[in-house]
Amino acid sequence: MAPRVYLDTCVWLRPFDDQSQARIRRETAAFEAIAKQAVAGEVRIVGSEILEVEFDEARSRSPGADPRPLSGLATTRTRLTRSRIGMGVEMANESGLDIADALHLASAAGAADCFLTSDDEMQFNRWQKRRRQLGT
Repeated sequence: MAPRVYLDTCVWLRPFDDQSQARIRRETAAFEAIAKQAVAGEVRIVGSEILEVEFDEARSRSPGADPRPLSGLATTRTRLTRSRIGMGVEMANESGLDIADALHLASAAGAADCFLTSDDEMQFNRWQKRRRQLGT
């Protein structure tokens, strides 16, 4: 069975970002490779209600940035149930993550085998929390 992959909003929006930076181009190429794998049935992309909300917000901020047509690559969609919202709030409180980022993680929990982000803040928050736990 193909692995289930959750892509957060930053990943979906990479193709719409300024491609003048090498990092942005690499992350866009990675998204495109994942999209091709999804079309070939090699991976299954998991969508969510929080993604849809953030897609609408991105489109209102920048009309050219509309990943909604691409969202058809998602083969499943998780709902923001009370349980997932509670999990997201708990994650945000414990980790210092932004609530939207925590809701992405909660949406992926149990529905995806892999969570992908290009969001430096999410990665930095995880590192900071671990550093605090170690007392460094």
